[in-house]
Amino acid sequence: MKKKLFALLSISVLFFTTSCTSDDDSSEGPIGGIHPSGSYWPLALGNYWDFEPVNPADDDVDLEVQATETHNNQTYYSFDAASNNIGVGLLVRELNDVFIMYQRPMMQQGVTTSGGEIDFINLTNQPNVVWTDVLTMQITGAFNGNLNFNHEGKILPNETTMVVRGRTYQNVVKHQTTQTIFNSLSNVTQVVTSIYWLAKGIGPIKQEFVIDGETTVYELESYGLY
Repeated sequence: MKKKLFALLSISVLFFTTSCTSDDDSSEGPIGGIHPSGSYWPLALGNYWDFEPVNPADDDVDLEVQATETHNNQTYYSFDAASNNIGVGLLVRELNDVFIMYQRPMMQQGVTTSGGEIDFINLTNQPNVVWTDVLTMQITGAFNGNLNFNHEGKILPNETTMVVRGRTYQNVVKHQTTQTIFNSLSNVTQVVTSIYWLAKGIGPIKQEFVIDGETTVYELESYGLY
């Protein structure tokens, strides 16, 4: 199964780990309404978004907020129920329309990778104004090196009303992030381009990812908010 959705910080590549399934219960879909927080990606335990691929050959993807963790007195939300260095250890929080990713330190097979924070989605600028952020994660132990992450993002011009899979969404913003990841151990650079269409009070309604020249597109089929 492909597990390419939602860019994240990890040793091998920058993706959110998601669960793929062929089960779809569209009866719990966008009829659910808009979250009162007014966030472009409401984060709360139990919130979920189920996506269908535009290309039927790709797997559908279920994304659910499954856990929380406190770091530096801030609450982070995880799409992976695993914790304590099990799983990818990626967490997310929102601060005034900026979505910040935190990668907790990891240890695996005698290798320790330091953690850190980086902005992933920034909705505070006008369209086409580019923002940047960087993060260097140190690898020590059996091997020594760095993982260097350079993020560059911008809001793209977009109609505020959008139809996805026959449903009309209001207050939509389109955001693009280009992530350049350099691994000094392998001397390999990887570029990941992610585009999110986010509806205020609902979250992502469409996503497009370009990884190693391969493009995948997903559209929201159902969601639930708490």
